[in-house]
Amino acid sequence: AHARVQQEEGKESLAMQLRAAAAARSGQVAPRRYAAPVGRRLAVFEGKKVVELFSGSARLARSIAQHGIDCEAWDIIDGPDADLLALSNRKRLLRDMRRGRVVFIWMGFPCTNWSMARRFT
Repeated sequence: AHARVQQEEGKESLAMQLRAAAAARSGQVAPRRYAAPVGRRLAVFEGKKVVELFSGSARLARSIAQHGIDCEAWDIIDGPDADLLALSNRKRLLRDMRRGRVVFIWMGFPCTNWSMARRFT
């Protein structure tokens, strides 16, 4: 069982490295940002955003953006700029919250056996 856990952690680590490398090549900035389509933007949320923490695939953030609200998806798999253990990232997120830019925060939970968060449970 221990060998299987190590193998799964290795897969996750490799996946994280590949995703971070792909993001760097594409110029993508972490956290991932999803803008609402221009014709579907909800005026009441202009200048505001929803934040999905521990987002994994960020399906919720993408879906909310499609319904008219800008979103950010934060997850360690996107690299160090989306790592919530880093004080600078937490400060950036808290600053946006204090300025009233964040209207809703969704915190995901480990949903797969190989999630990095399961290592700490």
